[in-house]
Amino acid sequence: VPAAGRLYALPPRFTGDTYYLEPEEMALSPDGRSDEDEKMIIDRWVWNATDSRSPVPFDSRAVTCHAVHPDGRTVFVSVRRRRDAWMDHGTFSLDAGRCGAEWTHHGDWMLPFKGRAFFEPQLDAWVGLDEDGHICSCNGMSRRGSRRAAPALKVAKETLLREPDQGRRLDATLAHMGDGRFCLVERTSRKGGEAMNIFGDGDACVLHVTTFAVRYDSHGGLTVADRRQAGSYVVSTHDRFFKLQAFFL
Repeated sequence: VPAAGRLYALPPRFTGDTYYLEPEEMALSPDGRSDEDEKMIIDRWVWNATDSRSPVPFDSRAVTCHAVHPDGRTVFVSVRRRRDAWMDHGTFSLDAGRCGAEWTHHGDWMLPFKGRAFFEPQLDAWVGLDEDGHICSCNGMSRRGSRRAAPALKVAKETLLREPDQGRRLDATLAHMGDGRFCLVERTSRKGGEAMNIFGDGDACVLHVTTFAVRYDSHGGLTVADRRQAGSYVVSTHDRFFKLQAFFL
């Protein structure tokens, strides 16, 4: 997740650290070796561990959603309870813009989203997908302290997920386009998608792209407006553990 001008990530297994990606200058010779007299300076991207004073207090494999505070630097994550885990669960935050910041535990409750949620200034709320494919929103959180329950939740009545013509739905994700507009990207298998042959080169999967706007209606409820089918695209899938991601530029 991007925060405080960096890209942050949690490792797939517990190591106690959070990592960020940033450019680093490196001297190389024109032929790519670093032991020549004639050097040139290039930028390469490297992962570094943060200087947080506290280790990650949860199992990163159990993270269900994440979002960035309106301040642009505080990352929130919700973590489900695991039967075989002794680590904490609930909702946590880390101020990525503060040197030596520690993880804050806000409570055992969970944010309602699946995957990434985005702060939308027009709604003054985070917006994301829930487990059933409905658009939902909740009020922004305080960066400090804890609360007994999750922030107020609003859910749009209609689901944005389409019923696959053939095969089955594999996953779905959102991208934030700004000004209250979003893009939904769904990945479905085509005919025969229940079998192992959806993996590899070919046309076994389809990406469906839908754009829409999120608004409050006259009663203060969450609603979807200006919904448009932007297109469908045949794609290949090579990794059964791949999770769909979408970005807006």
